[in-house]
This record gives sequence, structure tokens and C-alpha cells, in this order.
Amino acid sequence: MKFYTEPIEKSPRIQKLIDALYEKMPQIEADRAVLLTESYKATEGEPIITRRAKAFALGALSGLVEPIAAVITMLFLRESSGAMPVLLAFAAGAMLYVVVEELIPEMSEGEHSNIGVIFFALGFSLMMVLDVALG
Repeated sequence: MKFYTEPIEKSPRIQKLIDALYEKMPQIEADRAVLLTESYKATEGEPIITRRAKAFALGALSGLVEPIAAVITMLFLRESSGAMPVLLAFAAGAMLYVVVEELIPEMSEGEHSNIGVIFFALGFSLMMVLDVALG
């Protein structure tokens, strides 16, 4: 049996893929690591199912602010319903931004990361204009 001890030459394509992989290596933020460590210390000795149930409950509670804010907004806007379309448009725009910037990671890669978001917004706006114009 013969063992190869010399490095195997890589094609430029393979080297480019390897470089891209190392460039995008996941990194953990220091704050997140501290919170994760504190969480594990606080729930040390508990079964994993209990830990996950607590994480799910806290995640669900963090979303509770939305219906509460919606009720408050409806109470304040009962008299002036003209502001509701503007507020809903703002909320929709914020949600689209979050989806494009955070959930589609390819949009925020590279030097000019805002170009993808801007073109997404332009394309979406054009689609809406055509939808209204052409019925």
C-alpha cells in the first residue's frame, strides 16, 4: 500500500470553493456566547426537554408584544382611521426589509450588500405599480 505524502494539486475552481468556504466560516458573537453559557448554567441538571420547553416558552412570549401593540394601536386610531394605511404600509415595508436582509443571506454578501436590497425594493415596487395599473 502506498501513502501519498505530497500535497495534491487543486484546480483553480476547487481552490476558489475552499477559499469561499473558509471566508464564510460561522462565527459566534461574544454576547451570544455569554448568554448561551448563562442559559446552560441556569438550567444545569434539568432534562433537555425542559430546557427546550423553556426556550420555546420564552420565544413565544417574545412574540406577545405584537398583539398587545396592535390592540393599543387600534384603540388610539379609532378616531383617525386615515393613519392606518400608512402604518400598515410602514409595517409591511419593515417586514420585507427584515426578510430580504436577514433571511436571504446572499442578498447581504459582498462589498455592495445594499444593492440587492435596493433592487429587490425596486422590483417589488414595479410589480405593485403594474398590478394596480393593469388591474
